[in-house]
Amino acid sequence: MAVLMTGADEVRLATAAEYLKKYAVRVNTGEEIQVIGPASPSVGKVNDVYRKVLYLKSREYKELVWIKNHMERYIEINRGFADMRIQFDFNPMNIF
Repeated sequence: MAVLMTGADEVRLATAAEYLKKYAVRVNTGEEIQVIGPASPSVGKVNDVYRKVLYLKSREYKELVWIKNHMERYIEINRGFADMRIQFDFNPMNIF
């Protein structure tokens, strides 16, 4: 699963991506999910909007759905994500 994050402030976006990664690692108590990133995609900035991508891998689809739901709740609770756009892609066709 790919988590694409976009925002106008590069520093805030990088900080938010790190916090989201730390949260994903913390709730992944059984270690069924591998967290990769965050990283800047091949095109890191488009029209003054910065991008970060976080990858999550698991053998079980239901584990990815479970962690996505937890991450969505974490994003809704924390106002630091308010000015960012976050997309979850379960079947990324290309590497961002």
